[in-house]
Amino acid sequence: DRISGNPAFGSPNWQQGGGTNAEQIWLDFVNDIVNNNLAVATKGTRTAPTINVVANGQTWNGNDHGAGILIVLDGGECRWTGTATFEGLIILVGGNSSFSAGTFNLYGSVLTIGHDSGKTFNTTGNIGFSFSSQALANLANIASLRTINTTSWLDTSLQ
Repeated sequence: DRISGNPAFGSPNWQQGGGTNAEQIWLDFVNDIVNNNLAVATKGTRTAPTINVVANGQTWNGNDHGAGILIVLDGGECRWTGTATFEGLIILVGGNSSFSAGTFNLYGSVLTIGHDSGKTFNTTGNIGFSFSSQALANLANIASLRTINTTSWLDTSLQ
């Protein structure tokens, strides 16, 4: 287990693995989003997913729901309070990105880029991960993105 802080639970059980793309491809993907200002300030919904980028600190309060892609840059801290869910892809960049929540459930996948050896990410709270091919397929509804191809929890790749 490479999670610092509270352990995560999920279905299937949390597993460490790598997909078909190298970290540099995902880093290029993130840089493309940041450099072309493709992120918005509002959380997406299942019918209208969005891209959010957390560069420093971002807190979402209350019982909330979001959908799309959530990118936490190196040095950024994403905090959810209350009971929240997110459908889609969370990308944590760098060894100093952190994610914390009260009670949080992710339906989709988590990707980490450039984390310190032996650590995937920092977390607090009660966090559950459930792989969802449907939540990941819904990312195709975000305008101006390259296609994200999902063949399994281990293989989420860019086309």
